[in-house]
Amino acid sequence: MPENVNETDSLGYGIRVRASYNIQLFDKTTTQNLQRIVQLRTDSPAQYFFNFGKAEATFNMECPFISKTIKEAGVVENVKLITIPLAANKMILRLENVADFLLKGAKTQTVNLNKILEAFGAQGSQIKEVTLTGNMEIEEMRQRKIQWKTMDDKLPGFGEVKIDKSQDFAAIKLELQRIRTFEINVN
Repeated sequence: MPENVNETDSLGYGIRVRASYNIQLFDKTTTQNLQRIVQLRTDSPAQYFFNFGKAEATFNMECPFISKTIKEAGVVENVKLITIPLAANKMILRLENVADFLLKGAKTQTVNLNKILEAFGAQGSQIKEVTLTGNMEIEEMRQRKIQWKTMDDKLPGFGEVKIDKSQDFAAIKLELQRIRTFEINVN
C-alpha cells in the first residue's frame, strides 16, 4: 500500500471510528450461516409510507393476515420484497433472493406474485416485468442487449446462463442472488 491510512482531525489527533462487528462461529455441516439473514434485517428497516392527500385509495386493505399471506406467497428467509410507490395506483415491486452458494441449503425460491398482490388488496392488477431500474420492459431490454460472442462459447460450462425467464406470475423463480422487478398498475 503506497500510503498509510492515518487520518487525523484539525488538531492532529487520530479520527476515532465507532464500529461493531458480529462474528458467528458455527459448524457448517450442522448449522446454517446467518450472514444473509442478519444482512436483510440490517439493510431493511420497517418501511412506512404516508398519504395526506384527499384522494381515495383503491387498495382494499381487508386482509387481516397480510404477513402470513405474503409468507405463504414465498417471501421467506432469504427473499426480500421491496415496494416503491410511483403514482396513484402504480408501484414497483422488487423481489430479491439474497442467498448465495455459501449458504447451506440455499436454493432457487418460487414466489407467487398474484398472492402478494391479493394480500395488498390489489388482485387483478396489470403486471409487467421491467429492468432492475424499472425504466424498460424486460423483453425490450433482452432484444436490445448486445450478445457478445467469444471463442469459449462452445466450451462446456460457457454460453447461455440458465435462468428462468417465464412470465408465470403465480410462480416467479428467483435463482441465487437473482433480482426481478415488476411494475404493477392497480385497476
